Amino acid sequence: MERNNNILIHCNYNPLTSYGGIERVVMRLIGILDEWGCRISCISADTNSERRTVGSCEYIFRKTLWKMAGAPVTSLGNIALCKAAAGKRVIFFQEPYPTLWPAIVVIRAVLRIPVVVIVHADPEASGLVHLLYAKLRYVLFSGCVCVTTSRSIAERIDMGPKLKPRIIPLCTREELPDAERLEVNGLPDDFVLYVGRLAAYKGIDVLIDAAMATPTISYVVAGSGPLAERVTHAIREQGCSNITFVNRSISEGEKDYLIHRSRFVVFPSTTRNEAFGLVQLEAMRARRALVNTQLETGVNDVAPHMVCALTVPPRDAVSLRTAIERLWQDRALAEQLGVAGRERYATLFSEETFRGSWMTLLDELSESGVLPTRKRQTEAVDPKRELGNVSLSKDRKEQNAC
Repeated sequence: MERNNNILIHCNYNPLTSYGGIERVVMRLIGILDEWGCRISCISADTNSERRTVGSCEYIFRKTLWKMAGAPVTSLGNIALCKAAAGKRVIFFQEPYPTLWPAIVVIRAVLRIPVVVIVHADPEASGLVHLLYAKLRYVLFSGCVCVTTSRSIAERIDMGPKLKPRIIPLCTREELPDAERLEVNGLPDDFVLYVGRLAAYKGIDVLIDAAMATPTISYVVAGSGPLAERVTHAIREQGCSNITFVNRSISEGEKDYLIHRSRFVVFPSTTRNEAFGLVQLEAMRARRALVNTQLETGVNDVAPHMVCALTVPPRDAVSLRTAIERLWQDRALAEQLGVAGRERYATLFSEETFRGSWMTLLDELSESGVLPTRKRQTEAVDPKRELGNVSLSKDRKEQNAC
């Protein structure tokens, strides 16, 4: 099939080796645009600059875009982005760090290329800083098509008719077949599960405090990251013998096995860096109740309090412990929340729903002339079908979103 529609997708991190929520959006969008008949390029940061073709997509990795969050405005990064955008029909942007905003200005005002911006998170800021960021974001993206992954983020950035976001939540695939579910040995018979990256914003310290206060409840903590030593110390030095620690990166098959083996899943994140929480979808898919925290992000849009989760204030070990004890003791409530979560997942967060929402948006872009009419093809190309040969670095494995 002839492909002559140049599309550029920008992603802050390499979507081939970083499996966070926004990277999954990018990979699925590449698949949808591939079916549309587009020729796609995807530019992102990585530790080495290179080009690689996987399926029908050319991936452009630029070291000059790496770690831009804390860097001053870097001319090389902005130049790389503008050069990649030249000649393209439309640009899909994961909302870039402010250090790359000059490139957006050039792409829109000079190159005059339409932009679709995907906003997945809100900065951990408040007061004047957040207001200034919001105003600048509004000026930068006014007139763009804006997509957010949750209602909470949409409400925080909705500043009028020129920037009225469309909400397309993340999704996860249907349940893994039994053949792909990988057993994890050495688990207790019955347990509360935390699975994900062991980072400060994930609330690991709060969870440890809650576990120490509930010695009759068994916990499994599974994952890797900078706070792994903190979990080990709690078990060895603080007598937290009710925690079983699986200290390594967890595959999708192992994660699915752990969720199905658990009584329920705890998700104790503490800051708005936690934009969504894909592991919540995976728990809901498996009919498992959740204990989560009130963050004013997509976390609570995914699993609302007393719908499919018990929600507690962040950084509050006492409230977290109380909610865990309640679900542990009340199996009927845990089952009720689990069943409701499964229904909510099937209605709002399935791959079919995600695909339908993006197809509707792309049809609208086609009608307005931004995209060409959709081309039909008999066999869609899966942009990840060749990923078996892609080696994952340790840093990227630890970015797995949960």
